[in-house]
Amino acid sequence: MACAANTYSPAGSLSCLSCPAGFKCPSQETAPVVCPQGYYSAAGAITCEKCPAGNFCPDPKTQTAVTGSPYYALEGSSFRSTVTPGYEWVAVDKPPRKCEAGTYWSSGACTDCPIGSFCPNPAGTEAIACPNGYFTAATKQVACEPCPPGHKCASNNALPVECPNGEYSLGATWQCEPCPAGYSCASKGEVPVACPVGTSSSASQQTCTPCADGTECSSIKSATQTPCTAGYYSTSEPGQPPICQ
Repeated sequence: MACAANTYSPAGSLSCLSCPAGFKCPSQETAPVVCPQGYYSAAGAITCEKCPAGNFCPDPKTQTAVTGSPYYALEGSSFRSTVTPGYEWVAVDKPPRKCEAGTYWSSGACTDCPIGSFCPNPAGTEAIACPNGYFTAATKQVACEPCPPGHKCASNNALPVECPNGEYSLGATWQCEPCPAGYSCASKGEVPVACPVGTSSSASQQTCTPCADGTECSSIKSATQTPCTAGYYSTSEPGQPPICQ
């Protein structure tokens, strides 16, 4: 008597045996064949079934459902997978979503980088605060911007503020510097310029001031106007600085 399709009869046997769980029985006349990795079968099955998405089959006899985040399993999985940094869990039966640039990984989710920080690596687990003199004015930034010359960035999460008159900065700084005595800072984003002979400036002055009559400024970078000593005088003449004589 021929065996049924889901049974087999080993050589020398007088009876038909049911195909065991975890095996397939392609022929009634040969021994069962174990299911390959990622497949399973119940007792009495003719063929092995691929483990469905959302389930994993560590044992070819059964399938095990994935419970939820941060785990998932695609079709044909023999084990459940865990969402790794840089990816976001979507569903138990779907592959995770890759985090976008300008985000970081937090508790299994992609999180936008906040203002004042930068996130160069989506797999990073925290946002990195911009250092002094740098800023970001929007979320999801992969790098901080340097504070431009002529400005200060006292806060890394606010727009740059122009230096007040009499101060300067060369960029990438959190504060403006006062223009030193003997120099002018007409351009707030450039190196201070030494006052020429015949002029002077005190600290935090934007421009150099011509020496007044009765004083002299005989050298460059003069911080003060020196009064002429008794018995001497000076007057301004076109093209000539005042000199006591």
